[in-house]
Amino acid sequence: MRTTALFLALFMTTSLWSAELIIPWVANKENQWGSEIVLNNLSSEELPVTLEAVRTDGTNEMEEVLVPAWGQLVLNAGFLFEDLGSGSGYTVFLKTENDGLSAAVRVASLATASGFSPAMGPAIPLNQTSTTQIYPAMPADGFSAPVFVNPNDVTLRVTVSAYTATGQFGEAVELMIEAHRPVTDLVTNLFPGLAENAYLIARAELPILGANFSFNGEGEPSMVAAIASSDLDAGLIDPLLAALDTTSTLSSGYADATHGVIAKQRAKTCPTQNVSIDLLDAANFLNANLDWGTGCTNAFGVYHSGSMNLALSRQGGWMTGTYVLNEFVTRFQGADAGIDGSLIAQGSTSSDNFNLSGSWDVNATVPIYEISGQANASVNLNVNEVNDAYHAYGSLEVVVASVFPYWVSARVEASDPLVFDYEACVWPINGRLIITVLYGIIRTDASLDFGTGDCNTAGLTLEGKTTEVTLSDIYN
Repeated sequence: MRTTALFLALFMTTSLWSAELIIPWVANKENQWGSEIVLNNLSSEELPVTLEAVRTDGTNEMEEVLVPAWGQLVLNAGFLFEDLGSGSGYTVFLKTENDGLSAAVRVASLATASGFSPAMGPAIPLNQTSTTQIYPAMPADGFSAPVFVNPNDVTLRVTVSAYTATGQFGEAVELMIEAHRPVTDLVTNLFPGLAENAYLIARAELPILGANFSFNGEGEPSMVAAIASSDLDAGLIDPLLAALDTTSTLSSGYADATHGVIAKQRAKTCPTQNVSIDLLDAANFLNANLDWGTGCTNAFGVYHSGSMNLALSRQGGWMTGTYVLNEFVTRFQGADAGIDGSLIAQGSTSSDNFNLSGSWDVNATVPIYEISGQANASVNLNVNEVNDAYHAYGSLEVVVASVFPYWVSARVEASDPLVFDYEACVWPINGRLIITVLYGIIRTDASLDFGTGDCNTAGLTLEGKTTEVTLSDIYN
């Protein structure tokens, strides 16, 4: 699995605007190109709109207009952005104080016989951007041009690939796009020698957007918005898998402390266990310490250091207490992730079931990106012993601090629990996680099925398509 830049030490600035839309490309060049921006107010109150035009070199101009209630404004781009004047095209960022705005652009060639030849395209809401954009039609006859827009506050590397009837054409092209700017070029400049109809796929670490232009032999344009793809990079769920592993460590440690279920399996490796049970002392019924010391690798090849401490009191047949992570470290994607936090632990002394709920903070360094950052994980897990295995259900959630909000959660239904055999596998051997990912402001729903039974893979399903995830790769 590819490591993704999920531990960026950057935070998104909270927006004061309720709605943000982006027109990927507006053209205004004397005697050659002209554009009209159309603003529609779909509300019963007058709507103030701020428009900022930004060229590829960063030159910009900002204007404000009022759109009447249930009204429409048609604005000549050359008159609206008068100071920018005639020249290269630009992206227009629109901001409003409510959700009542829709917008579009009409781009026309002024140098053709018709003197008009309009191409029309919509303004794209910021919440419809995506890390993967598809440019559906780059015809070989005439010429074509994609527009790539980076709406973020950091420079992005965008990887662009071209595909024809016979598959990928040549090598992918990398573009560095500065913050809040567009980039455009003829597709034949990006991919020299391309002479077939093609489509493009653009990928970035943060959400992007764009437009797909095609011109006929007269130089008249047609335009379509690039298509935001909901394709889920398996790397996006890496933090969820790391949280799941830590949860597994917690719950298996709990099983060790209370029943010695797998002590014989791990005694030759780690952790060292110190468990005391006093049936007569209700306040200190069970105390356990799982200590990995300065670091060791367990029977499943997973490296940990530090310790976990469990303290339980007893009232009748019910135990309750805390599970504390003390300078606990797990090795994740070649990086050491330091974890601190505590959970509430509860369980029955008669039915062999328990519950863990709480959260922990993760500080990690990702060497590939030479950056560090934070994540917070929380869990509410119910575990029951069934036929020498443990059936778990509940919820996991991971929130990562990044330029765009990154949040991934998973729930496990009681009717289809995760099945752990702690003597054989660190991962579940059966069961299904139902996953929700919020990346930027794009929501993706998926599921992860551990029914492969091989303790190394799981099936990631998105929009009916299933791909294989290699679980052990997070420890590389």
